[in-house]
Amino acid sequence: FATGVGVSRYDGHAFANYTAYDGLAAGGVNEVAGDGTGNLWFGTDTGVSRYDGSSFQSFSQADGLVPGSIEAIAADHQGNLWLGGAQGLSRYEGLGFTSFGDSIGWVRDVAADPEVGVWVGTRNGLLHYDGKQFTRLGMEDGLGSQVVGAVLVQDDGTVWAGTGDDWEAGA
Repeated sequence: FATGVGVSRYDGHAFANYTAYDGLAAGGVNEVAGDGTGNLWFGTDTGVSRYDGSSFQSFSQADGLVPGSIEAIAADHQGNLWLGGAQGLSRYEGLGFTSFGDSIGWVRDVAADPEVGVWVGTRNGLLHYDGKQFTRLGMEDGLGSQVVGAVLVQDDGTVWAGTGDDWEAGA
């Protein structure tokens, strides 16, 4: 469970709580995701923390991650991790980050497609990365709103985009 002061793990009997004192990048945790190799990733207000089952390693802008809060995390089918937040999108390839900041904008959700790409919900439309470049889809393409707060890709490649009028920070 992500909480405003850290993250809590429930094993069916008791809670264990982890905070910045335990190695999280920050106390406010916005997102939790697995990477397919057994690690858990926690998007926080100041970066991201990886938990390997025994300890945390934190990453921030100093490591190449987009600055600010991380609110969306998804693993793609090539083993990369995509992390998005208020100031853009980063891809972690295992050794470092590639960031797509100003060109992406505020990222609310990320979902991998069954091929090589990812879909990104932003405040200015739905983005698709095909492994080489981003394509933006918006209302002019038939999307219900420019504001995409949730994305789901089904196994057959069908993309669902949850849209709205607007969202505020933390909403």
